[in-house]
Amino acid sequence: GNRCTEVAFYNARLRKRFRSISSDPKYTRSVVRQEFLADLAHLLMRTPVKRRHVVTTIAPSDDGSVVVDGHLEKEAHRFSHAFDLLVASDGVHSVARKTLFPDQAKIFDRGFSCIYMLVEAGPDTVPPGFLERANSGRSELVMGSICTMTMFPLGRGRLALGIGFDDEVKAELWAKNNLPKDTPWPDIPASTKKAIAVQLASDVSTEDDVLV
Repeated sequence: GNRCTEVAFYNARLRKRFRSISSDPKYTRSVVRQEFLADLAHLLMRTPVKRRHVVTTIAPSDDGSVVVDGHLEKEAHRFSHAFDLLVASDGVHSVARKTLFPDQAKIFDRGFSCIYMLVEAGPDTVPPGFLERANSGRSELVMGSICTMTMFPLGRGRLALGIGFDDEVKAELWAKNNLPKDTPWPDIPASTKKAIAVQLASDVSTEDDVLV
């Protein structure tokens, strides 16, 4: 992963930077999930990493093992595996939590959405200052008027972005782009997604202005 040396805070509304936090690059990395899995697979000597497996059920056995059933992503092929140890880090819709801790499996709508994206330098045109930011060790947290953004430089000309906004802003954005209010993000046309992302990025642009 890309070495991280600093976490910076910026208020785009006030055009003001705040005190940064220094991090030790020997122990701090910015890395995308796919690369983390690839590195993990390389480190494991005897156990393969199985990707794109959708877990549907988890069943504890009388002998103390755990049986995991599911199917391959976008395929009908089924699988069933037994394990001695299960580490459940499967997110808000956790199958493990629903199965083993049903009382704690409630999902609450916090009225907030977040768009995650990976911005890469193209082969031809690169905005001025983009490569310096994407290959640096400086992560940024930016507050705008209608949204907030986290920005993690991944090296090799790539930035990972997370832009968050509340339901009121979402309703305004969807209406402005002629979308039904309940339209999920995957169903939005690519050109409209780009228009929404550009508007949000404009709101949290820093003085470097290399994202818009």
